[in-house]
Amino acid sequence: MNHPSSLPESKVNPVSSQPAILTTTNTFRGANESTRMDEAVDPFVTNTLEGVPEFVLEYAPLVHLNSKEPFWPASLEEHLRHTILHEPDGQASRPPEEDPCSILAQRRFNHEKCFLTAAVDVRPAPLDHPWLVSEEGKPGSDRKSPVSPVILILVDKSNITGVPGTLDAFWFFFYSFNLGPTVANIHFGNHIVHCDTQ
Repeated sequence: MNHPSSLPESKVNPVSSQPAILTTTNTFRGANESTRMDEAVDPFVTNTLEGVPEFVLEYAPLVHLNSKEPFWPASLEEHLRHTILHEPDGQASRPPEEDPCSILAQRRFNHEKCFLTAAVDVRPAPLDHPWLVSEEGKPGSDRKSPVSPVILILVDKSNITGVPGTLDAFWFFFYSFNLGPTVANIHFGNHIVHCDTQ
């Protein structure tokens, strides 16, 4: 997203003031956490932004969901409570109940040989599992979901383009389950975990 030079200087909204937006580079961090990652510890992480520029929020996508949709945007935290983490050495464990998202920031789990599975087999009847349906993620009369955050990833491209304020903004909507489409009278593509991007 390029900040047009004709617009007045944009205000910056501190990340902590955006409770429904989670920002990250390569680790999960809750919206209330104000500490920045130590860039010396992980040279991949370079935070150049102190907050979310106002124009990113002003021009954010507005998403309309069908009221007959059986699956709703979900809580990543609640989803992780229903999973088992499998490690390369054969160990399997549940994420910690009090903070299941903490596993996402641990280096020993952050590679392609670790994976998550559902704690119970949901294939026979996905609609019977409330955490997959995420009824509590359905937007209320205020048009906001009480449990499912939008995940915003900002990539500052000012150094690449030479134009200050040039950003890519990626908005992710997390679903615990995606009921695949029916094509040519064949239903396929059901999968656990689905992220829609805008």
